[in-house]
Amino acid sequence: MTAESKPFLGRCKQCDYAVFTTEEDIGKVNDLAGVQAGRTAMRVSGRGGVVARCTNNHRVFSLRRIEGTYSEDFKCDSRCMNAKGHKCKCSCGGLNHGRGHAVQLQSLGTAVANINEGYGITGVRVGGQSISNDELRGRREDEEDTAAERRLIAAQAKDMRYPKQHIGEIGEKVYFTGELRQKREINDSILHVFYTEVHSAPHNEFVGEAKVEWWMPASVPDPGFEMGEVYDLKAKVKRHDHHPKWGNATVVTYLEEV
Repeated sequence: MTAESKPFLGRCKQCDYAVFTTEEDIGKVNDLAGVQAGRTAMRVSGRGGVVARCTNNHRVFSLRRIEGTYSEDFKCDSRCMNAKGHKCKCSCGGLNHGRGHAVQLQSLGTAVANINEGYGITGVRVGGQSISNDELRGRREDEEDTAAERRLIAAQAKDMRYPKQHIGEIGEKVYFTGELRQKREINDSILHVFYTEVHSAPHNEFVGEAKVEWWMPASVPDPGFEMGEVYDLKAKVKRHDHHPKWGNATVVTYLEEV
């Protein structure tokens, strides 16, 4: 088994829900709103890594490739199949590690219908034709040609886009879970750009993403944040930026991992 063929495993830090997936089963979405609760893992356009969301609809969590080592001394059994960690040392060499947490795949029509109902949408329109959620679920796989798939996904993605949010108040300390999507050196600073989900109170409903920028001075020791990884962070809000092209951003100082 090559490094590229090794499966992925990850778990929600809030409820310990785990997801196992293989490379061929990873889906693609345009933004975090498309990562649905209890569904298979996804790659989000414009970002690295693989993410999923638990059935409790908590924040997305990252999946990592399983580090498997073959050992004939340890027979693969249910302990391996139901594991949630990333390291395996048994007779499967990591092939079955965490496989008990695999998510059953759905057809495109069923997936879109489920997303619709979560947003109170009764169906979609494709080429001027209205298709109800029940009709979407009843479509056969061989009827879902590539062009129709693109139209259906585009129709739902439009309904699920949200504007970028700000977090916190200027001058206050904030705690958030952010994924590092950009890291580049600019003059004497290193810009770190994190994205974090924003949920409304009191129902914890997803309302969009927040872009958080941290300009780390070159004199500060590099904390070693890696692209595509998710971190629990705290920082002080310096200002709220509004850019007509790039949207809102929250600029922070004194950022550190917690």
